Amino acid sequence: MNAARIEGTGGEFQFYIEGVTPSVARVLEVLDRERVTVAASLGIRGRTAMEWLKMAYGATGEDLHEAIHNQVGYYGIMAHAA
Repeated sequence: MNAARIEGTGGEFQFYIEGVTPSVARVLEVLDRERVTVAASLGIRGRTAMEWLKMAYGATGEDLHEAIHNQVGYYGIMAHAA
């Protein structure tokens, strides 16, 4: 969802912090719900992105946008040039 920005800047922006805007996070949440639903239909209990962030990093937040932005490890990770 950041292809144009990556191409336009050569990846000179923080991928998670600047790239995961509130609207991008909302789309990611919808896709994540679909992924978990498909997994459940196959009898697999998939973790949501929020569950994984909390488990792996102890990230906190009301939604995916907050959880990503509250995870200090994501700061400074730059996007990659296309």
